Amino acid sequence: MTSKLLSLLSACSDDLTCRLAFVDRCWQYANQLILPLCHLLQDYIKESDNLVSLHDQIHDCDNILSHMETLLSGFQVCWSFEQIEKACIYEHLY
Repeated sequence: MTSKLLSLLSACSDDLTCRLAFVDRCWQYANQLILPLCHLLQDYIKESDNLVSLHDQIHDCDNILSHMETLLSGFQVCWSFEQIEKACIYEHLY
């Protein structure tokens, strides 16, 4: 697209109307590219606090789940020992 604009500019270097049309075309082209990028950047900036908060919440959940896993593993070991004790008592009684 840039080479087309440059060739258009060189073709109408002596004609003021043509140069004005070229400048107008450049502005249109810039608006087509830059404005959507600006909007995307503004949306990203607006959402950045939410993204940081979401990241922190996920991290907190991960810590809680890790702690729960440790607790449940310990519970499973205790429960297994209790079942073994009950089995031993049952064998001795009968």
